Amino acid sequence: MPTRAPAILAALAAGGLFLFAGCGSSAPTKTQHIAKTNVAKTNVAKPSAHTVHTAIVGENHDPTVNRPWSYTVTVTDASGNRLSGTETTQYTFHDLVVGTEHPENVRFTGGIYRDTVEFPAAAIGHPLAVQAVVHTRVGAATVDWPVEVHR
Repeated sequence: MPTRAPAILAALAAGGLFLFAGCGSSAPTKTQHIAKTNVAKTNVAKPSAHTVHTAIVGENHDPTVNRPWSYTVTVTDASGNRLSGTETTQYTFHDLVVGTEHPENVRFTGGIYRDTVEFPAAAIGHPLAVQAVVHTRVGAATVDWPVEVHR
């Protein structure tokens, strides 16, 4: 299974230092499959002049500190055809980007991007969002999945 090298990023938000580690993959895991089927909680990018339709689905909205937490990003055009492109994961606090996972602009194919991250103890109790920024040949889109990290 191809993976990104573990990434550690630091971001300052609400007076705390947040560290995130993650690795991306195009092959599903059991946890990621669960996240993909949790369609009832899908957050969909707002329509715009672009014809890129993007959705993000996390395994839940309350990840546990220092435990793997997975999410899936689905990207299609206006006709429902799956698009390939690049994805950058960011973390936001009250709509302010407080961290970016490295490497940035990770390639995905077939309209699906999957990733697993671990949230540090410094993130406990803060209203964060995992934000996927995708770029395709058709256009770009950004979509968020709100989380609140717990022990």
